[in-house]
Amino acid sequence: MREVYSALVDEIFIVEKNRTGPVPIRDYTSVPNFVLEWSECGIGAVKADTWNDFKAKNSDKSRLEGPFNLSTNCSLVNENDNPQALEIVGLSRVGFDPERTLALVHADDIAVWGISTGYLVLLKNEDGAWNVEQMTVTYFGE
Repeated sequence: MREVYSALVDEIFIVEKNRTGPVPIRDYTSVPNFVLEWSECGIGAVKADTWNDFKAKNSDKSRLEGPFNLSTNCSLVNENDNPQALEIVGLSRVGFDPERTLALVHADDIAVWGISTGYLVLLKNEDGAWNVEQMTVTYFGE
């Protein structure tokens, strides 16, 4: 799972956002309840078995542990213990297809003043490397 997280954070939250400093990552997994209530995820390439695995694994929060293989440093933080941390990345647990070639993750970009954006991200494993295949916005706001 660390390989999936590393690929997602590096591609979406470091490369696309041109971050150079340490990236704070929430130290526990979480998904908004309304996402788990959806009957399907809205990404056409996600089959029912992958969606169901994702939903089952994310019924509870769990502790997130590193290390991650990123192009810059990161730190695991809890926004409740560290209210000065800005632009925290939140991650869900990873749902997989039966062949473990597709991975589904919910990611939160928790920005300044509590405004955040959520994404469902589908990653694909090709030749041992995970890459972002598709993503869709799940929410924008507080």
